[in-house]
Amino acid sequence: MTRLRHTIRRHLYADPTAVELLHAHLVTAWGLVLAMPWDTFSSNPAYAVLRDFASERLWAGALLLLGGAHLVSIMLDARWLRRVCSALVWGLWCIVSVGFWLTQAASRTTAIVTYPLLALSSGWAYWRVWICQ
Repeated sequence: MTRLRHTIRRHLYADPTAVELLHAHLVTAWGLVLAMPWDTFSSNPAYAVLRDFASERLWAGALLLLGGAHLVSIMLDARWLRRVCSALVWGLWCIVSVGFWLTQAASRTTAIVTYPLLALSSGWAYWRVWICQ
């Protein structure tokens, strides 16, 4: 039992930088896709809740700003900015997850599983950056 406890503790308290980098790149990629000239939100009814929450251009700008700020905060090791960005990324994936859960079209895609997992992993990174460092 001690070995199992040690293994869990070692993984639970691991360095979150790799997970943060993944999320920063994902958020930036989402922003780039939404900034393209085509209409992403109207292409699939699964995006209806996100479209009702804010316009596609507003989402694109906010995601590009958040992803860029998160990348810069990791590269410069700006702890206060990393903490804020981690919290915002966690909130973003929670909003996206709930948005996909609220649409019937999302139940036929992998989004119903993918985005909650992103929310869980970004929540872990937020906890590690904010609470434990």
